[in-house]
Amino acid sequence: MPETNSSLIEYLKTIDTPTISNAIEQLHLRPRNEGVTPLQVRCMFPDFGPMCGYAVTAQVETMTEGNPREERGYVELFESVEKSPKPAVIAFREIGGRPDYAAHCGEVMATFFTRLGGIGLVTDCAVRDLAEVRALRFHCFARGAVASHANFRIVRVGVPIQVMGLVIRPQDILHGDMNGLIQIPSEAAEGLPKAIVLSGQRAFVAAPLSDVSSSSFLAVYDISAGLLKPLAVSSPFPNFAEDLALCGPYICVATWGGLSILDLSDMAAIHEIGRYTYSSPPDAPSGISCLAIDGSIAYLTDADNSLLIVVDLSDPTHPQELARLQMPGFGQNVTFSNGYLYASNGMGGFSIYQTAAAAGQMRDVNGRPFSGVTVPAGCP
Repeated sequence: MPETNSSLIEYLKTIDTPTISNAIEQLHLRPRNEGVTPLQVRCMFPDFGPMCGYAVTAQVETMTEGNPREERGYVELFESVEKSPKPAVIAFREIGGRPDYAAHCGEVMATFFTRLGGIGLVTDCAVRDLAEVRALRFHCFARGAVASHANFRIVRVGVPIQVMGLVIRPQDILHGDMNGLIQIPSEAAEGLPKAIVLSGQRAFVAAPLSDVSSSSFLAVYDISAGLLKPLAVSSPFPNFAEDLALCGPYICVATWGGLSILDLSDMAAIHEIGRYTYSSPPDAPSGISCLAIDGSIAYLTDADNSLLIVVDLSDPTHPQELARLQMPGFGQNVTFSNGYLYASNGMGGFSIYQTAAAAGQMRDVNGRPFSGVTVPAGCP
C-alpha cells in the first residue's frame, strides 16, 4: 500500500475549503482559477463538514444499452479502493452521452466503498438513495440526484479524469465542503498544515515570498462568517516557513534555518523582532521541521537528526537555545497537553515527557531521562 499521511489528512479536515484554497493561492503553485470544481458540482451533505482524502479514479458509462455487465471492472475498482492510501475518495467521470440521466452511486456502492476505506464520491453526474447514503456518513459531490442507475458500467480504473474541468489523478488529495471541491497540489500538501494557524476569527498563513525566493512572509485573514478578508501582510523574514504557533502578542515561525518571532501588536506593521538561528550537526546538515510552544519555551524538531531543540523565549528579541535532546525514531512532531510533551517517533508511535523540569533534564512519565541522552546546547 502506498504511504499515507493520516496526520496531514486529519489536520486538513479541520480547515474549511476556502481557507485552504486561499493558502494555495499564496503559494503561487497554479493559476487561481484552476484546481476547483464549478458551481454545478454540489456538496450533497453540507452538514458533514470537510471531506479530505486520496483520489481513486475511474471512467464510467451509463447510457449505452446492450453492453454486457462485466464484473471485472467492479473488482478492479474495489481492489483499487482497498489498496489506495486512506481515506479514499472515489472520483467518476461519465464518458457516455446524456449525463443528466446518470446516477453513479447509491446505497450499495456507498456501502462497499465505506467498508473498503472510502469516505466519499466525486462525480460529474448524479447520485441516488440520499437518505441511505447520508446514514452511512458517506460524502457526495455531484450535480444532483437521479432515481435510476440506468446501464452503469465501469470502463477504466486508475486513469486521469476530468470532473467538470477539474483534472483528478490517482492519489491526488481532494478537499471539499459546502463551499465546493478543490484538488490540493502535491507541492502544497505537506506545506499547508505548516503554513496555517487558526485563532478565533483569524487565519495566519505563511508562504514563500516568491517562486524563487528563500524568504517568507506572513499573511493574516479575517475568516468570520465564512468570509476571507485580507487584513495584513508582514515584512519578509528569512528562510522557508515550516510551522507556526501563536505566543501572546507574537507569532513564532519555525523556518528551515531556525525561528523567527513576529510582533502582532500592530497589524499594519507586522515585523520580525527576534530570531534564533539553528546550527545543525556538521556531519548531517538539516533544518527545523516542527514547532510547539509551552509558555516561554519553544520546542523545535530537526526530524532528520532526531533532535529536539529547546529555546527560551522569555526575551522575544533575543531567543536563546537551552538544550538539544536526542529523540527516539525520527522525532517528526511535538505537541502539548496537560503539562506533558508528546513526541511522535515517525514509526507509528510516540513518547510522553514531563516538561516541568529544566530543559536539559527532561524526563518521560516513567522518570527516565529523555531517550537516555542529553546533548548540551551548541554541541553536535
